Amino acid sequence: MTDTNSANKVLEDITILDFSRFAAGPYCTMLLADMGAQVIRVEQPGGGADREFGLLAPDGEAFSIKITARNKKGITLDILSDEGRQLLSELLKKTDVIVHNFTLESAEAKVLNYETLSKENPALIMAYITGFGSGGPYASKSAFDFSAKAMTGAMWLNAMPGGGPVKEPVPYADLGTGCLAAYGIMVALHHRLKTGKGQLVDASLLDTAASFVEAIGAVALYSVHGEVRHQLGNHGFATYMNILEAKDGYIVIMPYGNRIWRRLCRLLEREDMITDPRFVNDGERQKNSEIIDAIMVPWCKALTVDEVLNKLDSVRVPAEKVDTIADFVNNPQVRDRNLIEYLEYPGVGSFAAPAVLPKLSSTPGDIVRLAPKVGEHNQEIYNGLLQLSEADLSRLATKGII
Repeated sequence: MTDTNSANKVLEDITILDFSRFAAGPYCTMLLADMGAQVIRVEQPGGGADREFGLLAPDGEAFSIKITARNKKGITLDILSDEGRQLLSELLKKTDVIVHNFTLESAEAKVLNYETLSKENPALIMAYITGFGSGGPYASKSAFDFSAKAMTGAMWLNAMPGGGPVKEPVPYADLGTGCLAAYGIMVALHHRLKTGKGQLVDASLLDTAASFVEAIGAVALYSVHGEVRHQLGNHGFATYMNILEAKDGYIVIMPYGNRIWRRLCRLLEREDMITDPRFVNDGERQKNSEIIDAIMVPWCKALTVDEVLNKLDSVRVPAEKVDTIADFVNNPQVRDRNLIEYLEYPGVGSFAAPAVLPKLSSTPGDIVRLAPKVGEHNQEIYNGLLQLSEADLSRLATKGII
């Protein structure tokens, strides 16, 4: 963390009201806050449910809040009350972007309806993040990351041969949707510069997971050949790859493409495999992965991880040690890239958080503020930004509006 005044605030003229919870929305707004946007996290009086969701820090609050609410300010507001909606209207006059992920039929989503709010502020941009999109038969369903992975076939791709579906623990549908929503907001802001008009950014976990599965050709393969490729285990989707055991650990090997395959064959002193019809291209190598395993498995088991990697690196065959989280934290490349930012919280101590990404050469982002406590910036926003009096603030707090 650096001093607030030293940060490059390339997005400092953008104000975002963040009503989102859990992963996708908070990650989206974290990315923008890291680049200087004034992101105001809006919670119901008493705090959001996501403060107690997932892995908990020693103070009883979720690590995810401390990570994704960094660089944000925090206020409380009951938007379902009449006075709360009036305050929302006042905030709307000073807001560029709203982000929320309330389910379609919820009372909160009806208050935060884009068509209604854009009449008050035609320049408003809203990122609406849902499980399955804002239309269609599943529009009103609740969802988390695994919902989208389950629907798109991704869990079957992870399955071991002959086994049932397997989950991928990293929530790429959630976090990927956060990235795409942030991208959509930036595109909408650019459009607004040219037209003066805002728009709705409609992002969903299903959209993201579908795009990722489609991007590797899984759906194209089915559409052209009727083939459903699944239960791959540790083997590759389009060519040979595998996680292999060495004497003292595991490596993942990725001999993608014919050039790299030829280099691997020469290293193994098996040049006959270069012209063998079973291995003539990526597709054939994928089909015959078990035959290649019969050669690769004993070769790796006879060597240490370092020995395997040194040999493969020497002929430029991509491979890497399969690290634990502890290995990752201590990896010299991770340290050189400064991929971990240590944050110091009262009552918690120091803990690891993601660094600010992407790394920009002229206007890098930074972490300048810890995640807010519940309603920490009520006075700053309501008294300062909206010019309410202390008496107003006290009355609103007493009534449970803020």
